[in-house]
Amino acid sequence: MKILFKNKIWIAVQSFFFVIGIIGGIALEKWTGAKFGALGAAFNIISQSGNMAPGIFLILFSDLALNKEILQGTFMTHVLMGKSQREWFLRRFSLFTLFIVIQFFLFAFFIGLGDFLVTWHLFNVIPPSAQHLLKGNSVSFIILTKNVAIELLSSLSYVSLAVFVSTLFPGKLFWGAFISIGGLIIEGKLLKFALSPTNKIANDIISRIFITNFDKSWWIAVIYILGFWGLSYLRIGRIKLTNQGV
Repeated sequence: MKILFKNKIWIAVQSFFFVIGIIGGIALEKWTGAKFGALGAAFNIISQSGNMAPGIFLILFSDLALNKEILQGTFMTHVLMGKSQREWFLRRFSLFTLFIVIQFFLFAFFIGLGDFLVTWHLFNVIPPSAQHLLKGNSVSFIILTKNVAIELLSSLSYVSLAVFVSTLFPGKLFWGAFISIGGLIIEGKLLKFALSPTNKIANDIISRIFITNFDKSWWIAVIYILGFWGLSYLRIGRIKLTNQGV
């Protein structure tokens, strides 16, 4: 787990979100005269429907699940020590999934920290994705939690897709990431054209497939995640190891 958090890509992404938090805080105050607030900025990045930023940047870490290990030779080392490739992958699955979940919330932390250094406010402005908090009841917190959860599950779905694609091209960096990011962008485009104000049945099906609502889509997201990881597990045993890292 420590190796994942020391990777250069990880450091670069955290720096990017920190800078975005600073720029966002400055821009909002300049354009509207309002101060977003650290918690407002943090919740906005991980709970706003249609915001692809967390998903795209989480996908960039997908090579850390397998291809980095292959290129550095550490995957071969684990196998030579007596572990099967699939046994190694199961352990990697749990560690990498935990890493992605932590990273999802770190995006919010660094965005909020950047904003706080500009505004010195924690929650001065309610973001659009958290307007329901103004109702001041327990349901509001539940809704916010569901918004965050569905964004996390959606991001995990695309990360798991990227990992599976990377097993098809072992040792080739960014192939899985590019394909998965392309799918995410295409999804956003299709969603705009597919939703019809007059066809509620079609809208319901589309919302489920594209994971836009927690109550309707959480189980579909879980199927995507487990499905792609399951395919990766089946595929990992067929990968021929070479001494790329030696």
